[in-house]
Amino acid sequence: MFVASAWAACSSPAAYTRGRMPAAALPEAEVSVVRRPRSGPPEPLSGALDLDGTLVAADRGEGPGGGFRLAVREADGAVVSVEVRTWTGGVPDLAGDEPITVAIRPGPVVRVADAAGPAALLHAGPTPPPAGAGDPIRVRGTPDRTWVEVASSEALCRWTWVHGTLEVETDGERHELPPGATRVLAAAGRHWLVAAGDWRVPEESDCGAAGEPRLRFVWLRLSPQQAASVRGTR
Repeated sequence: MFVASAWAACSSPAAYTRGRMPAAALPEAEVSVVRRPRSGPPEPLSGALDLDGTLVAADRGEGPGGGFRLAVREADGAVVSVEVRTWTGGVPDLAGDEPITVAIRPGPVVRVADAAGPAALLHAGPTPPPAGAGDPIRVRGTPDRTWVEVASSEALCRWTWVHGTLEVETDGERHELPPGATRVLAAAGRHWLVAAGDWRVPEESDCGAAGEPRLRFVWLRLSPQQAASVRGTR
């Protein structure tokens, strides 16, 4: 099983925060990919992947990680299962037996699209992702200081991280979401579930490494029925 996740080199459970914490950041997302050929054993896949095939199923993920699962049939008949644990609800609105593309990159970053355009984007990285064709939503970090986290390693070096608000832009409108918040927004004539994982920036460290900012979020295209039933949690 391929698991894509991230870990701050100098962080540890020995951490505390300073300042008001209106919402908790979502845990790191995880992505696992398994290819099941028409004959032979399943094969876990890793690294950068580009899947182009026909959607067999799109379901809610199992376990505490939530998220969603996709099954994609390739041209040779093999079925590739992609499980994306986002720690939030929602399944992208996709039609079965229709063409679908899934691009997976380290980070993790997962982009899903079909004939109707972008359907989902999971992003974790130091900078906002480049805009994809027809992307209805843009997400970036803001200079806001929501809370400050101080973490020390087993080597007794220390990191100070500033967590801030995420700015979400849809059709020229801007919305601010604190880390851990989810919201249903309208854009490009559809409804979308947006989950703000976290936005953190290193402020100071005596660990001997500069560190990088980290922006995490996910957005999903919703059906009208999903949009009517899903509510933002914060």
